[in-house]
Amino acid sequence: MDEARDSLLPILRSGKYIDKVTSLELDCSQVIWIIITDIGRQLIETYYSQELKHLTDAARLQEPLNRLNALLESEFRETLSVPITGCIDTFVPFLPFSPDEKLAIVHRYFLDLAATVKKPIQLKKAPKRHIGQCELDTLDDGYLCDGIVKSYYVQELGARSLVQGVAERIEHELYREYIKKGRRMTSHTSKGSIESWTIGTYTVWHDPSKDDLNIFARGGPIVSP
Repeated sequence: MDEARDSLLPILRSGKYIDKVTSLELDCSQVIWIIITDIGRQLIETYYSQELKHLTDAARLQEPLNRLNALLESEFRETLSVPITGCIDTFVPFLPFSPDEKLAIVHRYFLDLAATVKKPIQLKKAPKRHIGQCELDTLDDGYLCDGIVKSYYVQELGARSLVQGVAERIEHELYREYIKKGRRMTSHTSKGSIESWTIGTYTVWHDPSKDDLNIFARGGPIVSP
């Protein structure tokens, strides 16, 4: 941390950077530097729980964060030193996701997965794709996304925990069902028609007060590309 801070401070102050390879002086005076750090994470989470969590999404967007930014600036002074904190113009705290934001993240990564598996199989060059020509659909994407959020979201991990949920409960299940057909993957496999797959959910009851979301992937009829 100290080494990175000491290297960055002269650049922020002078706006000049000497390239270590070419020894050329670069003008960085118009560069917008974005520093992403975990400093203040606990402070942000505490502030969110006490001041923002109870608000609606609309009200939360309108709530000023002046006091939180002042608290962050104070913590930065103690952690990074006064000189480098003085070079920071704006603090942008990453607040915990709202319920709607969590659902949107899961849905976005589901769409990314759908776009990936729809591409042709590619075995001869990187990036290799061992599954392809698949059209994904859902029985109820709202219920599907909500189940992933409830099962996988960890506030400390943020979006990464939801990405893991999509991978474990949808992507892996799709792959397992896909290879059950016993097909041999070749570059010619992708020249056929697009196969329709349905991603659905069902509920298994463990006790009267708790249910568990399970994911299934079922291959449907062959449809024209």
